[in-house]
Amino acid sequence: MNSVVIADDHSFFRAGLESILATSGFNVVASVGDGASALRAINEFAPNFAILDIRMPELDGVETLSALRKEENQCPVILLAAEYVDDFLVDAIEAGA
Repeated sequence: MNSVVIADDHSFFRAGLESILATSGFNVVASVGDGASALRAINEFAPNFAILDIRMPELDGVETLSALRKEENQCPVILLAAEYVDDFLVDAIEAGA
């Protein structure tokens, strides 16, 4: 079973995503509301992949991805964005997305 960490500062969205993933056979090992917690959860649980919101408190999704790569953690990351902003896209690619 594939394990996943979810990080989004909107608890209602997180709960919905958790439900969809769980019913699709994924094991949600952590569901957190900020990037710093996501970083800790990814390092602790070593999931198959992580889903990170681009805009979060503490560390945003791109900062979290960048921190993972600096630690040489190659966990695959899916970045979520409610809006398309060129700067976030460029930052995400530079961070290793």
